[in-house]
Amino acid sequence: MHREATVALCALAMLVGMAPMGAAGIMPDDPSQMDDDRREALQSTHPVHEYHTWETLTVDLQQLVSNNPGIARLHSAGESVMGLDLWYVEIANFRDENKTPLDQRETIYLDGGTHANEQLGTELAYEWAEFLIEGYGENETATWIVDNRQTVILPLVNPDGNHQDSRWNANTVNINRNFPFGWAGVDENPVFNDPGPYPASEPETQAVIDVIDKYEPDYVNSFHTGIELMLYPWGFEERKPADDRMFNETCEAIGEDDPDFCGAVYDTIYPASGITIDYAYEHHGSAAWTYEVSNEQGLYASTEDPRERMQRYWNGVEHAFLNVEKYGAHPILDGVRVDGDQVELTIENTGYGELDWADLTLQVPGAEDVELEIGDLAPNATTTLTATVPAEAAEDGRLSVDIHYPERKQAQPMETRQVDLPVEVADGELEASPLTEAAPDEATDSLDEPLDVASADEADDGLTPVPGPGALLATALLGLVAALAWRA
Repeated sequence: MHREATVALCALAMLVGMAPMGAAGIMPDDPSQMDDDRREALQSTHPVHEYHTWETLTVDLQQLVSNNPGIARLHSAGESVMGLDLWYVEIANFRDENKTPLDQRETIYLDGGTHANEQLGTELAYEWAEFLIEGYGENETATWIVDNRQTVILPLVNPDGNHQDSRWNANTVNINRNFPFGWAGVDENPVFNDPGPYPASEPETQAVIDVIDKYEPDYVNSFHTGIELMLYPWGFEERKPADDRMFNETCEAIGEDDPDFCGAVYDTIYPASGITIDYAYEHHGSAAWTYEVSNEQGLYASTEDPRERMQRYWNGVEHAFLNVEKYGAHPILDGVRVDGDQVELTIENTGYGELDWADLTLQVPGAEDVELEIGDLAPNATTTLTATVPAEAAEDGRLSVDIHYPERKQAQPMETRQVDLPVEVADGELEASPLTEAAPDEATDSLDEPLDVASADEADDGLTPVPGPGALLATALLGLVAALAWRA
């Protein structure tokens, strides 16, 4: 009897000894807690890439922003159940007044760590923040993105879960089932996927909602792990999204045309209600994605470079940064012809989604505007419009056209662009004239040309990831179960 009790107590001691010690706890062999000599000796033979805790993430984000105040701002989206800040960083060129104003830029939103035991989601989000901020002025792609996009990155949605290596928040609620669209619409395991007592009951959920509602992003990607997939809405029911063609064409554009890999949540992985991307797509019409970037969970470090091992998903996000205008309808001016007092405009939809309609306003200096309309226009299709211009009543000057249209079918997010035409009024007549500067559409179309991408450090293939607190707890629990079974 005494021997049986001793074995059980030893197993319990293993469990307690290996369990996380909270925010200030020290894990055995945690490289961040080693003396310098031991740390260097370990990393010289087995380079260790440590994953972020809430504390190290806080320090790293603060340092990134403080070193680069002209292009990065750090905000708290709110607090977790336990009172920890949900940090997000806003990245754009804030200091150059000659750059495109923020309210005219496409906005990208990335987050990770909604399930905090899925650490690589947090790492991919942080890697993007670091790349854009530290790469500005050094890397062509990073510089272009910071100058032309507004980026919002919230790397760790669930800081309380991060301390416990947990899928849930401190209330044992699955945050990615707590969003107020399709909430509790799927019959799931109530322990593993507790949706909470009511929609958006959790402070972490509300914090994410506040950020998404504030910025109304054109593109959303929430990073997870557990499997490798690229997913889009819907999750809560089996029906095609209104922008199904856009999502399918995007899969093809990024080289992922296998529907078993790149597809809707409900069909591709499993039904899931109250999820981040369903909320963003339903309410804002965002091109919303979840990337499941690895089958790894419950680890706190790896001997492989995180960015290198997730290069496939990095490429998908990079494509969005450079081409997000096309993630929906994107009508551009493809040609202009002048014939007497008439101007003929050729419009092409270069986006991946269908154009439902567009209103065009031809602005004539000193005369009334000319209104034009476009009906349905499929991706890669063109249409021609003809306008009669009152040139005799107009003042000398260049013509321009405003294009006003919904980018996507869901929620109809509106876009308005102004394009200067290579046409001018001179002495009461229309004349074709070259533009002295590239029109906005021409600048946008340059995104089709690939930009150089910063090379990632090569991964040290073949080395085993370091087990984290989740794996250690599992080992200890097995020891305890074995001891009790031996007693029986």
